[in-house]
Amino acid sequence: MDRNKEAYNFEDYPIKYWKNPNAEEKNVAYYAGITNWVIMTGYGETPEEALTDLKNKFNLYKEKNNTLPRPGEEVSLKFASSDKIWIYEKIAAEYFKSVLRLNFYDYIFTDYSYLSSLVPHDEADNDDYISKMKELIIKDTLEYYNIDISDIYDEPFWKVFERIEISSIMEISKTLEEAELQVKKNNFDKALQVMESLMQNIEKRSWYQNDEKCQYRCFDNILETLLYKEIFNPLIAVKPIPKIYSAVYSLYINILFELKQYNKAKEVLERANIINPLNVKIMFDLSEINKKNNEWEEYLCTNKKCLEYSYTNSDIARCYRNYGFYFNKQNEFDMATYLFYFSLDFEDNSIAHSELLGISEKTGKKIKQIKSEKIQEILKKNNIQVGANPVVLSVLFYMSKVSFNNDNMDGCKYFSEILYDLTKDEDIKRIIDFVNQTNGT
Repeated sequence: MDRNKEAYNFEDYPIKYWKNPNAEEKNVAYYAGITNWVIMTGYGETPEEALTDLKNKFNLYKEKNNTLPRPGEEVSLKFASSDKIWIYEKIAAEYFKSVLRLNFYDYIFTDYSYLSSLVPHDEADNDDYISKMKELIIKDTLEYYNIDISDIYDEPFWKVFERIEISSIMEISKTLEEAELQVKKNNFDKALQVMESLMQNIEKRSWYQNDEKCQYRCFDNILETLLYKEIFNPLIAVKPIPKIYSAVYSLYINILFELKQYNKAKEVLERANIINPLNVKIMFDLSEINKKNNEWEEYLCTNKKCLEYSYTNSDIARCYRNYGFYFNKQNEFDMATYLFYFSLDFEDNSIAHSELLGISEKTGKKIKQIKSEKIQEILKKNNIQVGANPVVLSVLFYMSKVSFNNDNMDGCKYFSEILYDLTKDEDIKRIIDFVNQTNGT
């Protein structure tokens, strides 16, 4: 039987009425409800008013939903979603405290809750009170956040929190542009001042601080999000930090490197590593500081993590070059040679060739071509990962398959292309070709 909302009108549903014997207020003296639809009820001083209220609620539900239950069908009680509100939990808590002077956690909200729903019950019919409350909230929001919410005041209030976050992102973006301009002019001291001021402003707000219920992370793409869940297996919720925060840390770190403030850079890198522990660029920068400080065991440990999390050939190649640097520093020239050679299987890089030449000059021996299979055996004996992490390959293969089975061709292509680049598997190549043919590309 048809569930399309256009198939039914209010008049098609059986209605029941009842009187509320415990009513302390006249406006809830009578109820009207649709039979077997528990939450679809209206109320009023008379049965007629209750019926009118019920009809208004039915029409609102019909407007916001694509399907309707059949007349007489039993509709189970469902709790309204609050997912969107909880995405902005910390912003919501701050907003309630700073603007509304209320405790966000004292209330139960859904994604359909409005600011106007905060009107006290005894003022619900006081239009003057409601109007003044609206004016005050709009005014206080403008003063505290410098944003106007007059056009969304009567919409679900998660949209207010969303606008606050978007406004913050726009402010950060403008500040980044200012710092980047100073970098282009080689005014690194001025750029540093801009970035330090920005970091202070960001840290004043606690929107993305971890707590016992939730971790906040700033991943660069969907693959990193999936790998984090697979590798780290978090036991609490993981919520996203806007990607612009990654750009903030990146620019700040680059400026500190330019100014040779390596100790400060290390502090910032460690903070950046917390919000995205899968960002190998951050860990490569950390390893460079380890190298400068002769912290070779830390360097080795960092590089091991880099190789575990890498999902591009260029990053994998760099990991093997870094291993080569380590063994070269330990005067283990044979092992260093194997690693620099193996890195060339993933990326033909001039640094690897230069290091091999340097080893030849140090040892006075001519470097001979070594078979990849022999190098792989040696790496395994030394507990060094060979190629991409099997977990990374497994996630890519699984997501490629799931995307394909769900007709998500863009997702299938995204995961398959990364997987093919790492494996050169012809079966994966055929999937990519099929997707391209299907999409007409």
